[in-house]
Formats: sequence, structure tokens, C-alpha cells
Amino acid sequence: MSGPPADDVPADGTVPQAIREYAAEHGSPFTYGDVRDGVDAETWGRLLADGVLVPDGDGFALAGDDGVESWSRADKAAGVAALCLLAGYQVGPVGSFVGSTVDLALGPVQAALPFSVVVLGLAALTATVSLVVRRRLVGDVSPPDGDRMQDLAERLDTARERGDDAVVERLEARRRALVREQLSALKTQCRPLVWTMLVTIPVFLWLSWLVAAPAAAVTPVAPVYPVVGRIVWTARLVGPVQAWMAWYFVCSLLAGTTLRRTVDRVTA
Repeated sequence: MSGPPADDVPADGTVPQAIREYAAEHGSPFTYGDVRDGVDAETWGRLLADGVLVPDGDGFALAGDDGVESWSRADKAAGVAALCLLAGYQVGPVGSFVGSTVDLALGPVQAALPFSVVVLGLAALTATVSLVVRRRLVGDVSPPDGDRMQDLAERLDTARERGDDAVVERLEARRRALVREQLSALKTQCRPLVWTMLVTIPVFLWLSWLVAAPAAAVTPVAPVYPVVGRIVWTARLVGPVQAWMAWYFVCSLLAGTTLRRTVDRVTA
């Protein structure tokens, strides 16, 4: 079957009923072959061009509010847990509880290794977790090219100047689709963040607890040589940033950059 005529499908960026019903029943991804009995090729092409349908694995999915890459219950639970852990930065008892709990596992490691090596190892661990989670949950999803939105805005201005209402309506629909695609990509990119925070926040809270806990602060505050010159781990460098924080950030940045380049070379 060739499907309904294109004129039966709204040109305002809405989705044909056949696609909505298939997505609701089977989820995504789906292909044109799955819905060709209810959607003709011209309409399918328009939905792709307008960004209403976006790539999703081996097929396509509905963009924006239509459900692509929506958060699962597990994602939402991870987000709530991450917010609870974030409270540890402001609520002292929460931070102390998380720090002392993590110390049960990492305390022996810290006692056996220099503090600088422990920080380096944890920074590499969190960078690895972040990379793996992002690769698995996001893949190649990225917001639409900004040039597309700029080109669309220019075409809209031109159409308005010449009073072409039909073209303006069509371009407005395409702009709304691009905005939905941008929001969808942003929401997708936030998914790995909450999962990564379940590792990075406890690690950072433990390090903060370690340099402040009276029973454990002997080694962290001892003069050391993390990069060059004599320095104390708890010394403030800029504002609230202490020396150990700067060391952690530098190690994390270097580890993350090295891992990404290595993975890109291996998968190229």
C-alpha cells in the first residue's frame, strides 16, 4: 500500500496517527517499513527533514516531547539519589556520613599509598566511569547544528519580509521541531551525568572528609610535592579551592583526555 496522501497529514510538525500508535505500542526505534501502510514516503521525508523523527540506533524515534530518549524509572531514581548526595556539600552530617561510609572501603587504600597517588587513582577512576557511562547512554547524540537554526532564522525573516504566509508557517513548524530536537538531545546528554554523579560525589565527599577528619588528616595535611615546590594539601590556592582539589581536577582532566583519545584511536 502506498499510504494516505500527504495532504491528509498536518504540515505543522505534528506526527501522523499511524506513527504515534506504532511508537506507543512498540516503542522505538522503528523504520519506514513499520509504518508505511499509514504514512507515505513524502510525509516520512518531511518528518525527517523537520527533525520530528531523529536517528535512534538502527531506526528512528520521535523527537522532543514525543518521547525519544526519555528517562527511565532507573534514570529518575539515579537523579533523586544524586540530588540527595549533593546535599552532602551543604549539610555537614550528610557529608560526614557519606565520607565515613566510603572510608570503610577506601581507608585501607589510603593508609597503604601516598595521598597524591590515591587522588590520582580516584580521578582516573571517575574519568573512566564518566567516559563509559556517556558512551553507553549517549553515543553520538548531539544537539542540532547551530548553523541549521541560524539558516532557518534567516529564511524566516526573508519569508516574512515578502509576506509569504505559507512558507512562514512551514518554517515556523520546522523551527519548533529543531527546538524539540535540541531539548531532546540536552535531556539525553544529562542522563549519564546523574549516573556518573553516583560515583564522583561520594569520592569527592570522602576526600573532603579525609582532609578534615581529625583522625585521618595527618597524612593529607603533611607537606608534599604534587607538582612542583613544597605545598600543603589543605592550602587554599584560589578562593575555596584547596591544593588537593586542584590536584584532583588536574588528574581528572588529564585522565579523561587520555582515555578519550585512546578510545577514539581504537574505535576509529
